[in-house]
Parts: sequence; structure tokens; C-alpha cells
Amino acid sequence: ELHAHSKYGVGTEKVSRVIRRAEKLGLDFLAILDRNTLEAPLDPEFRSDTVVLIPAMEWGSDDKGVALVYSPRSLPMLPETSAEMGAMIRTIRRQGGLVYAAHPCYPIGSWNWNVDDLNGIQAWCMGWRSVPGITVNAVNEYNRILVDDRFVHPLAKAANLPGLSSNGQSTMYWDYELNRGLRLGVIGGSQTGSRKVRMAEPVTYVYAMEKSLQGILDGIRLGRTYISRGLDGPQIDWVGDISDDDTIDVSIGGVVPLDVETKFYCRIRGAKGKKLEIMLNGSPDASK
Repeated sequence: ELHAHSKYGVGTEKVSRVIRRAEKLGLDFLAILDRNTLEAPLDPEFRSDTVVLIPAMEWGSDDKGVALVYSPRSLPMLPETSAEMGAMIRTIRRQGGLVYAAHPCYPIGSWNWNVDDLNGIQAWCMGWRSVPGITVNAVNEYNRILVDDRFVHPLAKAANLPGLSSNGQSTMYWDYELNRGLRLGVIGGSQTGSRKVRMAEPVTYVYAMEKSLQGILDGIRLGRTYISRGLDGPQIDWVGDISDDDTIDVSIGGVVPLDVETKFYCRIRGAKGKKLEIMLNGSPDASK
């Protein structure tokens, strides 16, 4: 679970109760993110023998958008301009932290920062269809940019898909940014602040070398993640055989060389009756 709240933010529970819920579910890691404060990770009850706890915070405001910051070294100041935001993100990352755009297509708190320095995007927050998407008129002045009647900013392009939920738009926004050349990871989170909102729905899976704070952060940083609707949702393995020599060389988040034939294998569990759709450069390439 990479997006929970406690009493120090919009949540209603003490830090220990949030952690206890994660322990009861058998989660491997938990991040409690309250708005513009590090009170949760500084709380004496911020400890667990079974769940790796990630120090984290929400950072920003509803008028310009909120970032999810993992493992910051200090409390970052609130930026006023995109240039300041970019500079702060670069500082956080140089210190070993991670910064993700939170629910970028939520009607309240849509992502309106012009920065290319993020680690990634939270493409799935709360229930898939629980929050409606944004419209072009709701996007701020910066993102209402047209060139020859075409939307050129990825968020504006996502907002021009009114039939999708906010999560559907956020997923397209992530894909647009990838096709713009940015290397952005993807995460999800339930934004649970009480027992009324189920934890780990959606859930983020991380391919990590070890179950430790550093191991999990490294896996997230390298983009070795995928999202499922919950602990009972589909699970996926995606690997590549470079040079097609019957040796698995890379998995999710890996890098393959140009002009070398690579065979990919995908294994899905827990998705009987569902469809696998493979996207290539923003367009569907294969369905099965």
C-alpha cells in the first residue's frame, strides 16, 4: 500500500491502527502520506516487525496538484512556480527520495505542474471508476494549450477523453508522457484514511531484490512495478529474452538494446475470462 492516511492528515486512525491493518492483510510494505507533514513517520508508533514502513508525505495543494514523496530527507518547502517545483523534485531525488504525481486527473487536485523531473505517476487511486474524470474546461490556464486545434499538453489530451474515469484518464496521461520520451514508473494506492476504505485496493506490486526499505525503494525507482485491483486481483509476470536464446534477461522495468531481437513472455494469474491488451507506443498492438 503506497497511499494511506492517518489522523495527522485526512485520516481518522492513529498511526498504529493503520499499520495494524497492513499487518493483518499480510502486506510487505506501507506508506502513510499526510498532506505537507512528516508527523506520521516521526510518530513513536511508526514501527512494525512484519511490514516495511516507508517514510512519506503528500506534498502540494489542490489548486496546482499534489505529489507523493517517498523517503524524503527533510520537509520540502511548498513551491509557487513550476521552476521551483522542478528544483525541489531534483533535490529530493538527489537525496535518495522518490516523487510521483498523485491522481493527476482528479477533479480536485489535478496535476498542473510543468515539470519533467518526476519518478513516475500514480495512475490508479481508489476504485477504478469511483471518481469522475476532468474536462478540458476544468484544467487550468497552462494546460488549455492548443496548436492548430490540437491539444499538445499530455494532461489536456487526457482531459479530452470525457468518457473515462479519473483513473482511466490518469493511465492515458502516463502513457502520453511515456510517448513524449519521459521514463516514468507507475504506482497505485487506495488513499485509505479509515476502515471504511479498504486498504490495498488497488495494490502495487514491486519486484525487489530484498524485503527492506532500500530494496523496495530501489524496485520502485527502477520502475519494477505493476498495479492490480487488490490482493485477489490478477497478477502479472512480464519478461524478455534478449537475442531469443532461451535465457530470461529482463523483467518489468528492464532495458533492452536497440536492433536486437527480443522475445517477450507474459504470464497472467487470477484473470480467467479477462483480456490482455498489449500497448505499443500508445496504441493497442495485440489482444489475447
